[in-house]
Amino acid sequence: MRHGHRLKFIGWLIAFGTVALLIYGVIAGNTDSWPVAKDCTIVDSRVVRYYVAYGRENGLPLYRGEYDVRYTVNGREYDIWTFSGYMDKDQWFVKDLVRVSEQERCDFHIRYNPKNPQDALVTRQTSSAHSR
Repeated sequence: MRHGHRLKFIGWLIAFGTVALLIYGVIAGNTDSWPVAKDCTIVDSRVVRYYVAYGRENGLPLYRGEYDVRYTVNGREYDIWTFSGYMDKDQWFVKDLVRVSEQERCDFHIRYNPKNPQDALVTRQTSSAHSR
């Protein structure tokens, strides 16, 4: 009987995941028409714990670097945290990689909602992700 409950749970989990992906696809598809911010600046960084695979109890803890990216729309500044491209099991290794300097090049592409510019989607202009 336990096996039947487990299969039912997995079925519901797959169904929920499928619906979530469809909703995300509709939302992400609509962002193609959003305007692109002309420039951006990396103003800060942080390292956050990120669990891979099975959640906090059984997952592999990794550390993920994130950047605070600032962009301007109609003279008003907005900030958004985004994945830096760096992730590793060593927190200090990631911290060294995401340290922000004054000459930090902002290679992110920011599409923002014209009705609410704080609502934005950030992607890398170059397709390079980094890990050790």
